[in-house]
Amino acid sequence: MKQLLLENCIDMDTVLFDLDDSPYTIKMFLALLKNQGATKNVKKKMTQYFGKKFKTEDREKVITYIRGLAHGILGTSEDAVKELEEQTGVMLTHN
Repeated sequence: MKQLLLENCIDMDTVLFDLDDSPYTIKMFLALLKNQGATKNVKKKMTQYFGKKFKTEDREKVITYIRGLAHGILGTSEDAVKELEEQTGVMLTHN
């Protein structure tokens, strides 16, 4: 998963959101996924949505997707999950 993101120029230190007044980064999200045993499933979904080589214009969507997943796993925001579902629906209908 980390390799997929790095190959697509997604920085591991990208801040997804603030959690308890601290930046929550992609690196922290990957550790969470590993801890949950969900890395393989998330990587599979991401490659279904975005392919193995992300388009430049999709990079922001990828970060939004990861942000939504992190909120969902952490249970930090119902609105973030709704936003993720809406954006994922839009992405799937526009591809």
